[in-house]
Amino acid sequence: MTAEHHTAHHRTGNPRLDLILGLSAMFVSVVSLGVAIQHGHAMDRLVAANSWPFLMYTTANRDSQGHERISLTLMNQGVGPARIETFEAWWQNQPVTSALDLLTRCCGLDSDTGDRAAPMPHGTVSLGAVAPLVLRPGDSQTFLTLDRSEANAEIWQRLNAARIQIKMRACYCSVFDECWVSDLQHTNAQRAKSCPAVKVPFEVPANWSQ
Repeated sequence: MTAEHHTAHHRTGNPRLDLILGLSAMFVSVVSLGVAIQHGHAMDRLVAANSWPFLMYTTANRDSQGHERISLTLMNQGVGPARIETFEAWWQNQPVTSALDLLTRCCGLDSDTGDRAAPMPHGTVSLGAVAPLVLRPGDSQTFLTLDRSEANAEIWQRLNAARIQIKMRACYCSVFDECWVSDLQHTNAQRAKSCPAVKVPFEVPANWSQ
């Protein structure tokens, strides 16, 4: 025959004290659960913070050797990769479709040029794609570079003045699909559930030859 042993909950014999002890144990359990949940949320926020991307627009009119070169660049100044989904640009409140379109509208480039033809000789201008693109932390992508020459001096001067007046907007996401929409000039990027398609994307022209 096997003897059965039952362990009874220890009671003090004082009903009021037993009730207080029971409620105290329940309170401690609830507090412990709350602390665990808060800790989990804090860890989630920490992981998100350690993967946070942040895009900014930067521009310069000289390269590292001091040559007169205008560059329009997007840089990921965050701590996580930035998956750029869409990019748009405007000149005087009108959307532009490419860097060549921008040069036509702001700076007097012949709209019939469409490639590296006059007034910009071969090698003075280069274009780069912005979206879709993934930028690692600290990486940058230049979407327009214009070297100054005698042939394009007037266009160069106009772009030098226009480069700080261009309006832009990008939608980018983290590796956890957290997305933001930003004008790339301020720190108050707006959270977004996803990146919708844009009406006039800013792209490299199809007929542009490297």
